[in-house]
Amino acid sequence: MAVLAIPFALSMAAAVRSLPSRPIAVALAYYVVNGTFESMGNVTLPARRPRRLSSDILFALVGGYLLLRTPT
Repeated sequence: MAVLAIPFALSMAAAVRSLPSRPIAVALAYYVVNGTFESMGNVTLPARRPRRLSSDILFALVGGYLLLRTPT
């Protein structure tokens, strides 16, 4: 989540306009994606670990992409 928060912090003009709505939407999306992957990991016992970490890896990749696309 910290990697995903850095691009939002760097774009202060856009972050100030939608300050309350954007972090709530990102947190809600993480909660839903994490719950989905965790329940998929609970169904199949052998491949539990990779599916539990999938949401963290997915959000790290999205944060890295947004970080590279952020104008400084």
